[in-house]
Amino acid sequence: MGQSAKEIAIEISIAPRTVERHIENLRLKLNARNRAHLITQAICLGILTIDGSVSANGMPLLI
Repeated sequence: MGQSAKEIAIEISIAPRTVERHIENLRLKLNARNRAHLITQAICLGILTIDGSVSANGMPLLI
C-alpha cells in the first residue's frame, strides 16, 4: 500500500528497523532488486494479489 517502514511499524507495534529487516529478508529470498521489484515478484509468484490479499498461509505480506 506504499507505506514506509515507520508507518508499518507504528501500525503493528514493532520497531521500524524490524520492518526493514523483514523487507530485506523477503527481498533476498525472492531475488528482488528493490521494494518495487519485490512487489512484482510476489505478485508473479502468487504470494500477493493486486487487491492486496494474500495467499498460501494467509499471513500478510508487509512491504
